Amino acid sequence: MLGDLDRSVAAFLGGLLPEGTAVRFDPPAALRDEDVLLDAFLYDIREARPPVADGTLTRDDEGHVTGWQPPVRRYRVSYLLTAWTGGGVLARGEHDLLGAILAGCAAVYELPRHCLHGVLAGAGEPLPLSCAAADRAADAALLWPQLGIGARTGLDLTIVAPVVPPLATGLAPAVRSVEYGVRRSPPPGQPAASRPARPEQRITEG
Repeated sequence: MLGDLDRSVAAFLGGLLPEGTAVRFDPPAALRDEDVLLDAFLYDIREARPPVADGTLTRDDEGHVTGWQPPVRRYRVSYLLTAWTGGGVLARGEHDLLGAILAGCAAVYELPRHCLHGVLAGAGEPLPLSCAAADRAADAALLWPQLGIGARTGLDLTIVAPVVPPLATGLAPAVRSVEYGVRRSPPPGQPAASRPARPEQRITEG
């Protein structure tokens, strides 16, 4: 899923940037000041919220159970966005690139469908996004000393991405009928006619 998310994010960000601007996913410490690009460093993944349901049964056209679909899990994935235009930390061009991203994110609430790749395109689930959220600024600021480079202007892009577990098949066949009856079987030494009747049942599956 994460590879498909990277490709989806690259498609979205690339559509907001000037033509020819590359989108990379390297740690900022691996980049050089002469590189011209937007870097999206994935630095944090955590579950967004627990599933709201236990899952659902899937059925065929005749209503027979075919499998069990576990609930969708959702994860908050955070990228640190930095711009590199070869002019230094305060380069005007870097601010222009980040400004274009900020404006583009302000106009949408989720990754557009036409940007989604792979399993994310087939999941049929929305991918909400936020950019420069107030509660994420401190987390992003802590990265600079850990990365071993001086602080740069950056944006925090957070996307809530779904993970759809595989369908569980091979369930036990459905119960087709249940039959009840009564029989008499005497204990040792007791005639059959004098033994109380005991109920019995038979379950037919498949």
